[in-house]
Amino acid sequence: MRLPTAFIIILSFLLMISPAAVVPVAAAGLTIETSTAIEDSARFEESFPVAYAPALQSLSACLMDAQSGQILYGKDMDRVMYPASITKIMTALLALEKGNLSDMITMSHEAVFSIERGSSHIALDVGEMISLNDALYGLAISSANDAANGIAEYIGGSIENFATLMTDRAAEAGALNTHFSNANGLPDPAHVTTARDMALITRAAWQTPGWSTYFSTEHYVIPPTNLQPKERAMYAANSFVNGEKPMEGLVASKTGYTNEAHHTLVTVASRNGRTLIAVVMNSELRSAKWDDTIALMDYGFEQFRPVMLDPALFPSDTVLFTDSQGEEKSATLAIREPVQIWLHQTVKTTDLDLTLLRTSNPTEDELAQSAIQITISNQFSDRMTPDIATIPITPVVESSTGVGPEADAASPSATAAADTSAPGWVTALVMILVTVGLLILAAIVYLVRMREIKRRHRRERLAQLRRNYQDSQIRFH
Repeated sequence: MRLPTAFIIILSFLLMISPAAVVPVAAAGLTIETSTAIEDSARFEESFPVAYAPALQSLSACLMDAQSGQILYGKDMDRVMYPASITKIMTALLALEKGNLSDMITMSHEAVFSIERGSSHIALDVGEMISLNDALYGLAISSANDAANGIAEYIGGSIENFATLMTDRAAEAGALNTHFSNANGLPDPAHVTTARDMALITRAAWQTPGWSTYFSTEHYVIPPTNLQPKERAMYAANSFVNGEKPMEGLVASKTGYTNEAHHTLVTVASRNGRTLIAVVMNSELRSAKWDDTIALMDYGFEQFRPVMLDPALFPSDTVLFTDSQGEEKSATLAIREPVQIWLHQTVKTTDLDLTLLRTSNPTEDELAQSAIQITISNQFSDRMTPDIATIPITPVVESSTGVGPEADAASPSATAAADTSAPGWVTALVMILVTVGLLILAAIVYLVRMREIKRRHRRERLAQLRRNYQDSQIRFH
């Protein structure tokens, strides 16, 4: 009994000090994970049921983390499509950035009568004056196309000029496949966007103070105007806003529909300190946009975990470039702050590829475009988009001419790479050998223990036989 017990104590001690608990694990040539983090990932996987990305009815969709801009899910999200009234998200964004809420808008003939017959409006008339604040409520709650036109003329001087401002602002937000022709989203062959672009535009709007208020209000009353003696009461038809469809943590939502665009929907929701943006486009059925959005939000909030990546894990380099004055200099390209990303529960950080994107022999402008791209293996594309994030790098200029290959070899980044790659393989090998040794030791302990139990049982059976024999002899006499 004492020998196996001692072995068990020794085994427990060795497991506690095993290198597996502390050494880095090398994957695909990059040290991007520790076994402690892998264990955390495994525990996360055990704590939640595995759920893959939802099967959506909408033709195109995008799910984005609002804080970081990371895409968590995409379905044909770069396909160019008609947005319909989700266009008004950008209209409100520009109005809040460039206008004053108390200013009065005077409706022109074009603003009133250029909209399609039967399209959404709040019955504004030519010469009628309405505050920008009231126009924004009409834009968001009633999806009023006449209010959108009035806002466009107030901000841009004309609907056409405002559409140019919208397109430029979209590009500033990173939406490079978007072109706006009007402020309301009514059909126009040149009025197009994508699900990814709408997520980027909505992220910029969500960051704008006051924007969410308009797109989350269920009921609002526009007071009498110079031409309308009665109040205008407006009630949201958006099922998330009016509560017909439950959406936990709703921040804002905007619907859209035209015969060309079909149903479109953009929704922002917050839960437990996180905010997500869901965009669905070209939904054939009205119900599909609600169902798809609910499925996307539940997927994003329940199936992802935060992972913090240390700067030392990212590739770095020292490069030569020629500045604007024609002088040759060197600069270090490296991540200097921890980076947080969101990973699906079934994806471990050892599945990540970290790639330094830079131009060979860059100019000063090209140097500023350097970045780190974080991707995962294609085998996980059914769980989340493979392209996780692209992180811009701010180059640090270190010196003038005289920096060559020898200096590159001695640079801190090169030294760090040499220090982390070779020992990583050695420690991995040591970890494997120690693990095998511990398994052998455990097997020996088990065999010794089982042998001792068998011997004890044999001794007990012999002792019992002796006692039975002695009892029988006593009874015989």
